[in-house]
Amino acid sequence: MAQARAAFARGGDAAGLQHAYWALGGLERFSGRLQRALPAFAAAARWARRNGDESSRAFALCGLAGVERVLGLDGASLDHYREASRIFEKLKDPFGRAYGLCGRANALRTFGDPRPTLDLYRRSAALYRRLGDASSEGFARWGLGEACGVFGGLRGRPAPTKPL
Repeated sequence: MAQARAAFARGGDAAGLQHAYWALGGLERFSGRLQRALPAFAAAARWARRNGDESSRAFALCGLAGVERVLGLDGASLDHYREASRIFEKLKDPFGRAYGLCGRANALRTFGDPRPTLDLYRRSAALYRRLGDASSEGFARWGLGEACGVFGGLRGRPAPTKPL
């Protein structure tokens, strides 16, 4: 990755550099090196902003927020998820909207705020369903089930067994 970043930087390929940082953030995160993922995702978001690529910026912010969530940096995580969600809304990107909603729900579930968590998971699952993305819908539904277990169901009722 270091060689790729250096080649993009030498060649003046700002778009390549932004994507190299995003890929590095993902590699570091899923390799368990969370502290190294933070600056990589932050750099990806900065480069995307410089390049005018708001969609990539929003996805980089979600990557950053996800790492912050795992590290317990709740304020920063929620701020970055909210910022990404605003960008996806502005772009009218339905997949990005669903992705941002699910990410915010994950953070809120982790940090113990039931009211918006359940609503965000339901909205995310519904968007993924409309998009025909069954695996992402399943992940949002899994999160909803986890949140129901943590918070005692939907408005005090057991988790639904039929489609939302």
